[in-house]
Parts: sequence; C-alpha cells; structure tokens
Amino acid sequence: DGSPPAIGTMPTKKTYTRPGVEAAARLVSLGIGTGKDCIGHWDRAVDSYPIAVKAKGGPKLVKLDKQREGIAKRWASIAKGNRYLSKEQLLDIVVPWKFTVGKPRNALKPKLNSNSDEAVMYSTQRAFAVADELQPQGGGTEDREEFASSLNEVCQLCGVGPATASAVLSLYRPDSFA
Repeated sequence: DGSPPAIGTMPTKKTYTRPGVEAAARLVSLGIGTGKDCIGHWDRAVDSYPIAVKAKGGPKLVKLDKQREGIAKRWASIAKGNRYLSKEQLLDIVVPWKFTVGKPRNALKPKLNSNSDEAVMYSTQRAFAVADELQPQGGGTEDREEFASSLNEVCQLCGVGPATASAVLSLYRPDSFA
C-alpha cells in the first residue's frame, strides 16, 4: 500500500520508488526519536548539519549554504513587507543551492533567467508577505491556504515550480517550509 512500516518492522522487499523513502522507513523502524529522547535526537541532527552539507556538496555547497544564511540574516534588519529576493540572489545562490541539494533541473535555467529583476522582487515580496501571516507550525485550514498561496506567488515566476518555490520560502520561513 506504500505506507511506511510500523515501528520495529521492515518490509521484506523493496516497495519504495522515491529516493530517501526507504531510508526514512528504516529510521522509523528503529523507533529512534519517539518519546522523551526525541529532542536530543533532533538536536544531534541539527548539530551534524554542517558535516552533512559538506559531505553532500563539498566546498561549493558549504559556500552556497553560508550565502543563504547571509541573506536570511540581512532580512532580520529589514521591516516585514519590504523583504524580497533579488534575481541575482535567486539565480546565483538559491537555485544553485537547490540544484546541489536536490536534483538539478538544468533545462529550467533559461526560463529562470528570463524573469525580470522586478518580477522576482515582486513575486518573492508578495510570497513573503503571505508567509508572514502563517502561524509557526500551524496546520489549520487557513494556514494551509496561506501556505499554498505563498508557494503560488513564487511559482508565478517562469521556471519556478513547487520545489524551487519551497527552497525560496524555506530560506525566509524555515519553521514553515522545507
């Protein structure tokens, strides 16, 4: 049926078609991260993030990740409603980061390049304004609509689909987007 196995069990044959799903199912089957020890496991995972970034993409990804952090830190000093991503930041930092972390979609580069500076600024500014209305770790119907609305604003850009929109929004609201 495609659902993950119960804790403590593993499927006897490969039933997963997407990369990572089988590994995630193995982690669930270990029963780690349930109950009181969950926070400690997550803290260790967060602490190992720099090592994982370097292992995944080497010095290139480490540099892109630091550039993403720099953008997020600069936004902290800018009033809500005035925050946006520039076309240069999208094309030189966010998209290469996303293509290094995930599957590269090089055929999208000409489409991404065709967006004007103003279009990127406008779409991301509107998406961030909607994302500002999300409650941290919400889940109500209104939050889901705002979540989708944020993604849709970024998806208005040529060559941007949900995965790239999520990469943009995860930079702005990592508590709500992955």
